[in-house]
Amino acid sequence: GQATLPVAKAIADTPHMIPQNAEPYVGRYHAVISCDDPFVACDKGTADFIVNLLADGTAHRSIIHLGQMTFASNVQYHQDHWSYDSEHHQIILHRASGGDFFYDIDAKKNIVMDLDKIAHATEVNQQYFAEGNPLPLKAYVLEKINTRSVQE
Repeated sequence: GQATLPVAKAIADTPHMIPQNAEPYVGRYHAVISCDDPFVACDKGTADFIVNLLADGTAHRSIIHLGQMTFASNVQYHQDHWSYDSEHHQIILHRASGGDFFYDIDAKKNIVMDLDKIAHATEVNQQYFAEGNPLPLKAYVLEKINTRSVQE
């Protein structure tokens, strides 16, 4: 089944909207990741990795395992911010915990982890992984989920 996340509320402290060229990338993205990958912090089976990119520039990301939310911390989900880098055609997830995750955009408007850039792009990222936080084992493709009918 589909995982349900909290409904986005109008957030007064995030007045910025994304630029018009980023609007096609607003939406929900999903990947199934094996629990063999320490990135999802689960023991066995698979976990759903879900990223929601909202038009106000906020992003919500969750890891859901067997119908339960599973995290390395006690936070039920993570609220971050995102931006679109038109020069490199990438989505950048600016994590509230520090560091940036970079995603290439494929022809189907899915987002694909750029592991090299995630691991090395910034000193904050390098420090984050040097502290033992797990880098994903492979460049996962998060498929864009159609949550409503959109006419193009």
